[in-house]
Amino acid sequence: MTTLTEETPDGVTSGWILQRWAVCFLDILGQAEAFLKTDYLPESSNTEAMTQLVAEVQASLGTVHNFYRLSEQFAGVSSEFSGGSPLRELPPELQRTARKFTSRAVHHIPWSDGIVFYTSLRPDDEKHPLASLEQILVGAATLALQQLAAGKPIRGGIDIGTGIRAEGQLFGAAVVKAYRLESKRAGYPRILVGSDLVKHLDAMASTPRRSPEEKLIASMAGDLRRLLRRDSDAEWILDYLGEYASNLLGPLFEAGLADQAYAFVRTSREHWRPRDERLFERYSQLQRYFDASAAWQSRSARAT
Repeated sequence: MTTLTEETPDGVTSGWILQRWAVCFLDILGQAEAFLKTDYLPESSNTEAMTQLVAEVQASLGTVHNFYRLSEQFAGVSSEFSGGSPLRELPPELQRTARKFTSRAVHHIPWSDGIVFYTSLRPDDEKHPLASLEQILVGAATLALQQLAAGKPIRGGIDIGTGIRAEGQLFGAAVVKAYRLESKRAGYPRILVGSDLVKHLDAMASTPRRSPEEKLIASMAGDLRRLLRRDSDAEWILDYLGEYASNLLGPLFEAGLADQAYAFVRTSREHWRPRDERLFERYSQLQRYFDASAAWQSRSARAT
């Protein structure tokens, strides 16, 4: 953590804290094209064209609004250690540890047809960043599955890097790295994970397990690491269909969301086959990911 200072014209010294952040950038695919289709203003007397424009705008805004609504459950400052929590039955020392690892501070910034989640990686006495990082990874996995099931796929990038938070915004390398993963490297609808985040989790999973807190850090980091895997092109991805994710997201699988998502993927692949080779190949890659993931299929089979 580094403090950067600046002297303003009136002689007042202000400072920004440059530190490491985890950033997740998610984008609704195809929404930009949908917005471009509404880039016209018909004459008010042309009621047919006006009705069509209103319908298109409402559809686009509805898609984005629903995505924002689903995203809100994974953002904010919260603690699961409150009220009548059974954790209050623990000894005082363990209560402090439990509070530290159940308190979260995940910030989010709506960005047109996308959203940015981010959290500081600086530990403090009140909360450990692993809890917030868990919220981001699980939230992104949940949104990926929900959006596919709704026929509105997302693509994303998650990584860590330096940044400065000012005026409710985050600036710096961390944001750029997450955005580039999504926009430059992801390709088909998936959520790429940067190598720096993978190394960070590996290092924390290797934490010496001397104290109860160190054991908890190593265990949590190891569990989060199980949410990641190499894709067929050797890129790291958020494995929302993997065995560990399918256990975390059990109710979604049991409700049939994975089956709905798979049906959408197969339908989209066939739709684009004669129309767009690039999109056909992207949905073919996504179908291969589903076909190679046995965990969701076995859970869906048990649910039926």
